Amino acid sequence: FLSSSLDFAGEVGVFGDRGLVHLLRASLLGNAASHEPVGSAIEVRLAVSGDVTIANFAPHLRPADVPRLGEQFLRVHSGSHSAHTGLGLPLAMAIATVLGLQLALALGDDGRLVSTVSGFVKLGGLTISSPDQ
Repeated sequence: FLSSSLDFAGEVGVFGDRGLVHLLRASLLGNAASHEPVGSAIEVRLAVSGDVTIANFAPHLRPADVPRLGEQFLRVHSGSHSAHTGLGLPLAMAIATVLGLQLALALGDDGRLVSTVSGFVKLGGLTISSPDQ
């Protein structure tokens, strides 16, 4: 059973490939869900600044692990029984770069891994005109 908490302060977008944006979201949420201990919740927030954060409890991580989480094939044992390839976060980082976004990872004092994606465009009041206008 997966529990989640959503908090959205508006709408944001990025000019780029919709499939890549979907894959970025799926990679980050999939990573959080696969490492989340049973009974805890994943938090997803959209800040007023436009930053998107995904936070999941990660008791298996140490602060020294965080800088290496973007390395391909790195697997930090989380105690889950699912097979991991160690490609989820490196893929998410590569996709963020291609889309012109920044992906930062941090381990909070509360033991949560916080993935923050920044560089989105706020959609409130954004007007896109067609070439015909």
